[in-house]
Amino acid sequence: MADVYFGSMAVLAPGVSHNWSAGQAMLSFDRPAAPWSAAWFDAKQQLPGVKHRYLNDASRYSLAASLSCLRSSPSLEWHGAAEERRGVIVGTAVADYAVREHYDSSVLSGETDGLNAISSPNVSANIASAHVSIACHARAFATTLTSPFLAGFESLAVGFMAVRSGRADAVLAIAAEEALPAADDQRITPGAIACGLQRQPSTAGRRLVDVCWGRHQPSSARLAKDAERFLAAIAADGTQVPDWIVIRDRSTPAANTARTWLQHARRAGVAVTPRELLIEEAGTVGPLLAAISMITDGKQVVLSVIYQSRYVVLFIA
Repeated sequence: MADVYFGSMAVLAPGVSHNWSAGQAMLSFDRPAAPWSAAWFDAKQQLPGVKHRYLNDASRYSLAASLSCLRSSPSLEWHGAAEERRGVIVGTAVADYAVREHYDSSVLSGETDGLNAISSPNVSANIASAHVSIACHARAFATTLTSPFLAGFESLAVGFMAVRSGRADAVLAIAAEEALPAADDQRITPGAIACGLQRQPSTAGRRLVDVCWGRHQPSSARLAKDAERFLAAIAADGTQVPDWIVIRDRSTPAANTARTWLQHARRAGVAVTPRELLIEEAGTVGPLLAAISMITDGKQVVLSVIYQSRYVVLFIA
């Protein structure tokens, strides 16, 4: 099977603005505590020369991270690929929430003067990926995955499958979130992370060897089949037993799903002692931020990312 490589990565969130490409270490950082003010994102600095006035925040963040990702390395396969061979995927939990909330509150209050044709086009979950694909000249596909916690990793998984299957030569896989209103009690880290996936190796040498995703149901054999195939890929790839990192929410279904995955690993002879990171987050940027150093530090790693009973598992070498 064809290998898929990380070519570059850009992180844009409160407390950090950095990109990683060939030979660079991703900077460590401390995120400031929520709530965040809008001042953390300077559109003039992050989007110089881009007309962004009518973009929603998710589109601004996605576009800024994507442009940073592509500018970080002139050797990215993206630059040499035909537009028809470039794809864009955005994973998000919030999507166009702020625009829809504004419309709902305006209608309910009867104050509809602020509703107009300029902001109306932003009422689409796919608006951020559309703006990125237009600005970055990607015509293979532009799509959006919407789910809590996991959508950033799901964008990596779908991007991996698109490159491996020959659907594209280069993909921007993005996690992007707007900040929720201060009154909302869910934790959502705003910002965007853009990852460049490609068919050719970068000098950084980071491969996305295999992925799987699904839902764990005790009555179903789905997880067992996923685990058998995935663990066979680990065994076939090399002799080193990778680090096994579990990134999950605190729910009982997530704990059960993580435990079931590890049981299958041990039965297959993959002797691992997992390290668990419990994330208090509903959005997709925060969990992916927690995995950045593991993706970029050069070690073989399995990232097992779990929300409730849903999982995305990635083997990176």
